[in-house]
Amino acid sequence: MYALIGFMAVDYATGLMCAIIEKKLSSIIGFRGIFKKVLILVMVGIAHAIDRHIIGTGEGIRTAVLMFYMSNEGVSLLENAARIGLPIPVRIYWRSCAESRITAMTINRKICPNGLKNNPNKNLTAVRFVTIHTTGNYKPTATAKGHAAYIFNGSGGARVSWHYSVDATEIYQHFEDYQACWHAGDAAFGPGNMTSLAIEICVNDKAACSFAK
Repeated sequence: MYALIGFMAVDYATGLMCAIIEKKLSSIIGFRGIFKKVLILVMVGIAHAIDRHIIGTGEGIRTAVLMFYMSNEGVSLLENAARIGLPIPVRIYWRSCAESRITAMTINRKICPNGLKNNPNKNLTAVRFVTIHTTGNYKPTATAKGHAAYIFNGSGGARVSWHYSVDATEIYQHFEDYQACWHAGDAAFGPGNMTSLAIEICVNDKAACSFAK
């Protein structure tokens, strides 16, 4: 029980650190986290009551519930550590995240305005395949959100654009799926640009990049 409480406390503290670093500090999210921790303790209490008053012997149910929530808190702790920037072995990080909330991400939309040099202002002739690149930008700020701002503001005046940017925690959509982008080196309106959806995987963090792939 003490181990679970310790895991929950450290997970909450590291989650708070992530929110501060990512500038996503929110009292609503913070209270939701506290409520979840309280509910975990309630579930452990219910499991203990079942062992004591229904089964009558042993602590099998309570132990199973404790181990389940300790594992869950451990996964969350690894996620937070990676988000803060602590080196996490890629294989361990991927496995820890495989069944976590990171696998079900909301697609944030920040659609590139018309009239910019990085916007071909044409529709795809068909969607026959998906083109996947890595961004090649290793700066810590080169996240999916950072690239969304880059494209939204015109890609620095370059004819460079793609449909989606992906990192370990977020996905940003820059163009509609029916719109053409300039991402393939096969001439301005070659088949790569005109018949494929383009996804760029952020490489600002090694473990995050591996998981995003």
